[in-house]
Amino acid sequence: MIKRTLIYFLVFFALYNAALYVWKPGITTAQSQNQGNIIGAENYIYNGQGKDIVMVGTSLTFRIKQDYLPDNYYNLAFGGYSIYDGLEIIKRSGNIPKIVLIESNTIIRPGNVGFINSLFTPGLSWIKKMLPGMWTPNQPENLLMNELQHLTAKNKPVAATTTAPPDTALHNKALKGYQNEYNRVPGLDTVDMRIEALKTYTEYLKGLGVQVIFFEMPVDCSLENSPRLRYLRKKLGFEFPPAAYPRIPMPDCSKYIYNDGEHFSAPSAIDYSHYLVREVDSVLSLH
Repeated sequence: MIKRTLIYFLVFFALYNAALYVWKPGITTAQSQNQGNIIGAENYIYNGQGKDIVMVGTSLTFRIKQDYLPDNYYNLAFGGYSIYDGLEIIKRSGNIPKIVLIESNTIIRPGNVGFINSLFTPGLSWIKKMLPGMWTPNQPENLLMNELQHLTAKNKPVAATTTAPPDTALHNKALKGYQNEYNRVPGLDTVDMRIEALKTYTEYLKGLGVQVIFFEMPVDCSLENSPRLRYLRKKLGFEFPPAAYPRIPMPDCSKYIYNDGEHFSAPSAIDYSHYLVREVDSVLSLH
């Protein structure tokens, strides 16, 4: 009985993997932020070939869903993590794009070593590359949820227009917290350490012929000229001159709606994704 069950399982698993090789569903739906981070990473590690433009960032950029972007883009930003996680995944995966867009808002946040190591476990990574049925995005429940969400989206499309969220006490409390945080300038030692790490990655990418472009995600207008952001802009401008590292121009912060002062509402994420793609095309036409 056990032997027969094992044979059935192996046959089903082999057929399931064969179907995934042909189907290549490209699942982005997740049941939690943590699972969303794993799905985003694994989709790139195991199926990220041919993506010309890759974005790395924090939860700010994470709000830009893959569905909002052209097919040759890939959003390798993670909720709760940093730009260094995306840069390390690009390096270790060997999937080197033509252009890397780096979010500059939170360059002082360190990478998450545990997250990266869990993605590149020796031996297991090679097995998972051969067997797409073992990828987190291809778990049956994620495939089913993805199909259900696509069906729902067809009936209730999200309009790409910005509408103001309710003025709630929770929103105001979150914004006040960010205002206090952004009024503090980060320590020089921390900034210098992160800058050196960023230089290591950018020099590695440029050595492979990759164009590196920085972009700053819009935030609530009360935060835009805060001491922290002014300091980081100045530091970044000195260490990474725009002549060698082009910048995406900052749009008008008042054109967008922020759920908590930092993170876009869904319609604003759509609007900004369209703006970003246009500006990337403009920058590329000049370089």
